[in-house]
Amino acid sequence: MQPNGRLMSLAEVTSPSASPVDDETVYAFSSASSSASVDQRTRGVERLIWVYCSPPIFVLGIIGNVLTVLVTARRPTRSTSSGVYLLCMSSAAIGVYLFGFLAQWLRAGDFVDVTELGPWSCRFNKFLYYSCGDVAIWALSLLNVDRLVAVCLPLRKADVCTKRRAVVCSVVVIIVSVAKNLHLFWTKGTVYVDSSSDRVISHCGAPEPHTRFEKFVRPWIVFAFVTALPVVVIIACNTLIIRRLARPGDRIQHARGGGRKKKKKTTTMTTMMCLGASLSFIFFSAPSIILVILTPYYPGSPYDIAKAVNNLLVYVNYAANFFLYCLGGRAFRSHLRRLLLCRGRAHFQRRRTTNSSSSGRYTRSGKQELIGGTTLKSYRSNSSSSTGLSNL
Repeated sequence: MQPNGRLMSLAEVTSPSASPVDDETVYAFSSASSSASVDQRTRGVERLIWVYCSPPIFVLGIIGNVLTVLVTARRPTRSTSSGVYLLCMSSAAIGVYLFGFLAQWLRAGDFVDVTELGPWSCRFNKFLYYSCGDVAIWALSLLNVDRLVAVCLPLRKADVCTKRRAVVCSVVVIIVSVAKNLHLFWTKGTVYVDSSSDRVISHCGAPEPHTRFEKFVRPWIVFAFVTALPVVVIIACNTLIIRRLARPGDRIQHARGGGRKKKKKTTTMTTMMCLGASLSFIFFSAPSIILVILTPYYPGSPYDIAKAVNNLLVYVNYAANFFLYCLGGRAFRSHLRRLLLCRGRAHFQRRRTTNSSSSGRYTRSGKQELIGGTTLKSYRSNSSSSTGLSNL
C-alpha cells in the first residue's frame, strides 16, 4: 500500500526501484495472481466440457427417453410390470434432462442461470431435479427386484409381478422422493454478505441456520438413500439373476420346445435389458454422488473439473439406457419399429399371416386353415390318396 492509499501492482512490488517491502506482501500478490489464473483456466475447461460436449448427449437422451416412453406406453408393454417401471424411469429421466442438464448447460454457456433468477426459481428447479433423479434410480431398483422374482421365483411371478403392484410401487416411490426433497423449500434461499448487508452472494445458497445441514448432512443422506442402498439392491439382484441363468438345469429346460421356451426367452431378454441398465447406472452415476460428499472437504479447481465430467457421465447413463434396451430386448426393437413406421399391431399380424400362407406354413387366419393356398382338408385327402398316409 502506497502512502496515498493506492494498491501497488505486482510489477511495482517486484521492480528494483520500488520501495522495500516484506516477503509476505510479495507472496500475497503472487498467490492472488496465481489463484486468479488457475480459476480462469478451470472456468475455461469447464465451459469447454459443458458447452461443446453436452449438446449431443442432451439430444440423444431426450430422443431416446421419449421413444422409450412411447414404446412402453403401447400395448402389450404397458400391461406388464416391467413396462410400468420402464415408463416411470424414462419419464423421470426426461425430467432430469429438462431441470438438471438444461439448467447447467445454460449456466455454463453464460446464457442464463435459472437458479439465480430468484430464491423460488432455485427451490423449484432443485426440487424437481432431485425428485426426478430419485424416482429414476428407485424405479431401476424396483425393476431389478421384479426381474429377480421373474427369474428366480417363476411360480410367484403371476402373483408378484403384476401391473397393479408395479403402479402402486411406482406411486410410493414418487411420494417418498417428493417428501425427501421438500426441505429444499426452506433450506435453499438467498445468502447475503453479512446479516446487516443487502449485498447478495447467491440466490441459491444455504442461509443460516441450514448451512451445516446442506454442506455436511444432506450429502450423506443422498449417498445413503440414492446411491449406496440402490447399488446394494441392484448388485444383489443381478448376482442372484446371473447365478440362476448360469445354472445347467435352466439351460436344459430352456432347450425344450413348446410355449414354455418362448416365455422363457422373453423373460431372459427383459432380464438382459435390466442387467444392462443396472451396470450402466453403477458405472456412470455412482461416482457423482461420492463427489457431492467431498465438496466441503476438497474445494477448488480440480474438484470443479471432476464435477463437470461426472455430471456429464450421469446424463450419459440416461442416454445409454435406450440403446441398451434396443440391444438387449428383441420385443422392444419390434415395438419400436412399429412405432417408427406408424404401423399398429394388426398390420404386422396380417403381414406375418400373409408370409406364412405364401410359404406353405400352417396358419390360423380364420376358420379355414391354409397351406400354400390349399385347404388343409383337401391337402390331407390328396396326400392320403397318393401316399396312403392318413395324417400329415
